[in-house]
Amino acid sequence: LFSAEPEDVPGGLYALDTATGKTLWKRDRDGGPSPYAAPFLRRGVGGRAEAVFVSSAHGLTAVDPATGAVLWEAPGLFKLRTVAAPVEAAGVVVATSGSGGGDRMAVGVRPPSRAGEKPEVLWRLTRAVSYVPTPLALGDDVLFWGDGGIVTRVRAATGEILWQERVGGNYFGSPIRAGGRIWCLSARGEAVALADAPTFRLLGKSELGDTSHATPAAAGGRLYLRTRSRLFAVASR
Repeated sequence: LFSAEPEDVPGGLYALDTATGKTLWKRDRDGGPSPYAAPFLRRGVGGRAEAVFVSSAHGLTAVDPATGAVLWEAPGLFKLRTVAAPVEAAGVVVATSGSGGGDRMAVGVRPPSRAGEKPEVLWRLTRAVSYVPTPLALGDDVLFWGDGGIVTRVRAATGEILWQERVGGNYFGSPIRAGGRIWCLSARGEAVALADAPTFRLLGKSELGDTSHATPAAAGGRLYLRTRSRLFAVASR
């Protein structure tokens, strides 16, 4: 599943057969700034699978991944480009948009709980949220790791800012949760670790000696950190 706008390929939502590359379905979309945000899958009304897309042209859109039929949509949310993937915390879908000039916005939307209902926009934030890094869902909360190194924890249901702290650096990769810590890798190649806890606690920073635009990954008890020229595998102790 992916989305595209006319400046890339003919605009629309696409589903491809992974074995053959054949287009299974395509849903046409209005034009607008190209979205770079990946969709995510969730369970909607009655446990039904939904693929949720975000774009400036259509806001949030949930479709049936088997057919492309639109299940619900929250239009008119964004004027700027969408880069980060939407996430879900405490039953609220959180999505962001922004620009390289520093404008940012995040919204929290509660999807329909019954057939025929419309989604509800619960809150909007226009400061201290991320543009390129994807937010991180943490139980009832969402963590925004800002492009300019300000980290903000927000209650997903209300948009209340629980805390906000500066860790420094610039970021294109997204934070992840692994091994009881929250990790993010700065553009200059500094791995930053926070405590996976309700309150802010900086655990440390490690210079990797090379630039990076990558998101860390974790598998098999190891943390993987990719820079421009190297891949580091760090084993847990």
